[in-house]
Amino acid sequence: MKPFSKLRGRMAEMDIHNYALAEFLGVSTAYLSTRMTHRYSWTIDEVYKIMDFLQIPLEEIFIYFPKGGGIKPQKENPRISKIA
Repeated sequence: MKPFSKLRGRMAEMDIHNYALAEFLGVSTAYLSTRMTHRYSWTIDEVYKIMDFLQIPLEEIFIYFPKGGGIKPQKENPRISKIA
C-alpha cells in the first residue's frame, strides 16, 4: 500500500492531480512527491491547507494524515543477521 492512500483517493475523487496540489501549496511537484512518498514529513501548515483545499473536515485529520503515512512497517527477516 502506498503512503497516504486515503489522501490520494480523495484527490482522485476530486480529479485533482499532483501538479495542481503543488501549485496550490506553492511548491514544486518534486517537493510534493517527497511528502506523498513519506520521504519527508508534511508541515502542519501544509496539512491544514490541503484539508481545506480538498474539503476534508478537521475531525478526519488522522484518517488522511496517519502516523507513518499509513504504511505498516515491514517485519524483519529472521534469516538475515544484523551487522553489529
